[in-house]
Amino acid sequence: MTRLRSQRYLGIDLSGAKNNKTSVAVIEFFPEAKKIFLLDIQDRMGQKKSDDSDIELINFIKEEKNKLKKVGINAPLQYPLCVHCPRKKCPLPKKCTVPPVKWGIQKMNALSKKKNIHEDTPKIKSFTPYTQRAVEIWLRYEVFPKINKNFQFEIDETLGGNKGPLTARAHFLQKHLGSIETVEVLPKLTLAILVQNLSLNQRYFKRYRDLEEGTLARRKLLDELLEWSEIFVYEKDIKKLCEQLSSFDAFLAAYTALLSDLNETVTHPKNYPLDGGWIEYPKIIK
Repeated sequence: MTRLRSQRYLGIDLSGAKNNKTSVAVIEFFPEAKKIFLLDIQDRMGQKKSDDSDIELINFIKEEKNKLKKVGINAPLQYPLCVHCPRKKCPLPKKCTVPPVKWGIQKMNALSKKKNIHEDTPKIKSFTPYTQRAVEIWLRYEVFPKINKNFQFEIDETLGGNKGPLTARAHFLQKHLGSIETVEVLPKLTLAILVQNLSLNQRYFKRYRDLEEGTLARRKLLDELLEWSEIFVYEKDIKKLCEQLSSFDAFLAAYTALLSDLNETVTHPKNYPLDGGWIEYPKIIK
């Protein structure tokens, strides 16, 4: 009997290295049968007394390394280019010729001059290329207006809020992923688009990250999503996905990596500077 060929996708919900809340999920896809299985889910990495979070995560990646097709991670994979700029004297952003910075400035200028701005477009803010990447501008002003306002949320800048330490950690971990293709994902955005595309329950999306009602909300969303996508998940793993938000987001990260491989995510526009970073997210069905 011929064994069906499969492909594996790893999703990482990255947290700070010292709080042991990082989760990983591995899904296996059989292209010929078009079947998807949640193969493994590991949460709270770093709780083992013998390992810290980085070592445990790196060891897990090494075990799966030769089997993985693609990795999805919920953290910035590039720094804003100003961080590594070799120039001793800055010409200031408005005169900068570095493509992502130039693109960001031109984009913000165009938006500020636009008269008929969509009502769901967030308020135009200044571009700070030492904390932001081009992708954050793209999501805020080009993607969110296409999403139901009930699903919109604030995006942290690459070096803003809690993202700075995650960016540094993701940069460190990439060195241990070797040649495996790694894509940046935003699990909440993936879920928002899936909820909109599939007409899933909006109320549960609003509550899926809630401390008190999140477990039930994640269960309801997961039931609907699994029914639509025919992803097979064991009951014990369903319980873990529902009880642990980080596990749920790791699952979404792995699923987004798979969608990316199936060309079911949005490709960047032709004039977009890839040095400005890119986040994989599902195509939006109008």
